[in-house]
Amino acid sequence: MPVHLAASSDVPVVAARIGALLLLGSGLVGLLLPTTAWNWHVWAMRRKGITQIEPTPEWEHANRARALLAVLMSVFFFVIVGYLDR
Repeated sequence: MPVHLAASSDVPVVAARIGALLLLGSGLVGLLLPTTAWNWHVWAMRRKGITQIEPTPEWEHANRARALLAVLMSVFFFVIVGYLDR
């Protein structure tokens, strides 16, 4: 009785899809985390009675870098999935 190896050839595709989903998930976390951290910071400052809260240039630069990285990771996700679905 011959053994078919069709299932074993699907393993790289499944692994790549799982990796792509992890990439998309980490990209989304990269977009949401800075906003959440800033909101927590603002909330903590307001509890202390400070109402004039301005982000520092370093904070804004880090947020832009995280957002760019998250967008790139999401683009790579769609490229990988599009390549696998060909």
